[in-house]
Amino acid sequence: MVEKRLGIAAHVSSQGNLIVRCDGPVNIKANDAVLLREKRIGSIYDVFGPIGKPYVSVKIFDDLRAQAKALINKPVYVAGKREKDESQKRSKNDRRYKTRSY
Repeated sequence: MVEKRLGIAAHVSSQGNLIVRCDGPVNIKANDAVLLREKRIGSIYDVFGPIGKPYVSVKIFDDLRAQAKALINKPVYVAGKREKDESQKRSKNDRRYKTRSY
């Protein structure tokens, strides 16, 4: 798993979600894992605000909700998938993808 910095935790919403101010434009999906020092703290719930520096709402796991205010002003990361190297990518000539004509 590859970690990519998401931004700084800004505050906790009235619903108990952690609001993160992103460092720049983001390419993330809902339910992506959110990390704090290699520990999963929740998943992405919503992205809102300006495109240049959006805000992200993170649904914190139930066992960490009591400690949510301690996460404010700390860097938060998103877990990304490791890129496949050239040897792991499937080629166009792979037999599994060839269609048969009858």
